[in-house]
Amino acid sequence: MKKVLFLFCATLMVTISFAQGKVVKADLVGSWKPTSVDMGSGAIAYDFTKETLFVSDSVKKTWKSAEDSAMVYSFIDMMFSRIGKMVMTFSADNVYIESIASGREKKGSYTFDENSSLLTTTSTNTQNVIVKRINGQLVFEGDLGDGNKMTLVLKKQ
Repeated sequence: MKKVLFLFCATLMVTISFAQGKVVKADLVGSWKPTSVDMGSGAIAYDFTKETLFVSDSVKKTWKSAEDSAMVYSFIDMMFSRIGKMVMTFSADNVYIESIASGREKKGSYTFDENSSLLTTTSTNTQNVIVKRINGQLVFEGDLGDGNKMTLVLKKQ
């Protein structure tokens, strides 16, 4: 009986984990607002709902003075405040609009491969991100180009 119960629980957990991670194109349609961002594979992270910033000790060690620290925090705050006000809208007909805090919009097209969960957006440049769905939110994972990853978590509006 214990083995059957264990097998049932294990199967249920695997099913739930796959159900949360699988994204279909219909899941993308709508407007999405960032809830958190992680840059540099955990080096710098910001939670927009709690308005909290995390900077790793390895990043802080590169600062040579209090002025360096103040300048970097100011830059990070400015950058994340813009990201936090961004809204990404995906339509069913493969059009996306990225609305920025200043009222500017970037329009483009997108494709989504449901098998690989690869989202490709195209406007002035092309970006590729892997998309997951976790707890009703979309998680975009991309490469920063220096071997580090960026993770952006978005919640449907």
